[in-house]
Amino acid sequence: MIVLVGIHGGIIMTGRAPAPYPVTMTALRLDPPVPVPPRRARLTARVSSWRTRRCRRPVVRWALPLSGLVVSATLFVSVAAAHEGLHEQLATTTRLIAEAPADARLYVRRADLYRRHGDWAAAWEDLRQAARHDESVEQLDVVRARLLLDCERLSEAREAVEQWLARRPDDGPAILLRAEIVTRCGTPAEALATWDAALSRIDARPDHYITRADVVLAGEGPRDELATRAVEGLDGGLQRLGPAVALVQRAVELELELGRHDAALARVDAMAARFSRHERWTVRRAEILEHAGRADEARRTYAGALAEIRALRPKQRDTRATRELTEHVERRLAALSRPARSSAGQGQPED
Repeated sequence: MIVLVGIHGGIIMTGRAPAPYPVTMTALRLDPPVPVPPRRARLTARVSSWRTRRCRRPVVRWALPLSGLVVSATLFVSVAAAHEGLHEQLATTTRLIAEAPADARLYVRRADLYRRHGDWAAAWEDLRQAARHDESVEQLDVVRARLLLDCERLSEAREAVEQWLARRPDDGPAILLRAEIVTRCGTPAEALATWDAALSRIDARPDHYITRADVVLAGEGPRDELATRAVEGLDGGLQRLGPAVALVQRAVELELELGRHDAALARVDAMAARFSRHERWTVRRAEILEHAGRADEARRTYAGALAEIRALRPKQRDTRATRELTEHVERRLAALSRPARSSAGQGQPED
């Protein structure tokens, strides 16, 4: 899995890491869906349509831009590198199959590589070949279940996972897979219960808690209550995992949505204290103050951030990200210095 963590951007995930999600072969078909659904975009959300309709994150216009061009370039390079790795692995596995054409494990391995590459027809064909040589090879069930999920055959994927968990209830990866499937096809309440059960039994990562927060926000009830519960869940993740940047960022976003500026500032200050360089956290602090309408404090904090940037070594200052950060700070200082500025607009920086 490619994970990019940005100071304000949360986590960007592309693709899915191959993980052993063992499922049974019972009640599953080897034939591919007809027609094969189009390949999903790599940056799809991992929640079902109820989240898309009801839980879009508000656009925070005042948030510090995460060097958008840098992130885009980094993402492009990362995806390209991932595909290059897949191509190399596919070539290697194909060569091994030519040397040992009856080895079912090699077909399963190549099927998963094809799945990750998005070539579902080739993946199904390799699964058929693997089953022809040895139906008992365990990874056959694993890759088939993932392929069913990718092809949106959610009920079949869910049935397979439930059958496997009936026999192996403590299988952490399968528990996580079930949570992913239920998030895609179940109700918000059911998805939340599934995630709570999963998080108590797996080695959790920050993105798991962020997904859980999004599931909470998609539930029924007043938005403020849902956001408060989501923050509580993120705090649970922070207590368990430590000060993960992505969790703090998401918690700050929700604190601001709730109007709890002091709580957001406290989170930012605590994170800044952990880094030797904290100009970005200083800028984030200034943004929060500006959003709260505390223009004088925001102006002083922006000026302090600019001083921190100028105190960096030339090599540190002369990077694309730092230059863009400097330009952002200078724009905010200029905006806050304009004499004719309505009170209604003071809390909403424009960039």
